[in-house]
Amino acid sequence: SEDRALLCSVMMQEAARQAGLDVLEAVELGCLAHGSGQDEAREVAWEMLRRMELEDLAARDTARLSGGEWQRVAFARTVAQVWKGE
Repeated sequence: SEDRALLCSVMMQEAARQAGLDVLEAVELGCLAHGSGQDEAREVAWEMLRRMELEDLAARDTARLSGGEWQRVAFARTVAQVWKGE
């Protein structure tokens, strides 16, 4: 449920990547899991990219990331799902 998605997020060790999905969109998906609107999801995604020093990868296709880069993006998406802001 959307309420549960705000409380709990899971990061799989081998998360699948989708070609054609850029890093910013991949992180936004974490927010959309609990019903955030597109504007809020974009704002939170940028915040996660800033905090994890991934801003320079925002437009890169997730299929073109190294394994380590992908793990950082997957973690950013996981945190974005439960992010409440400061």
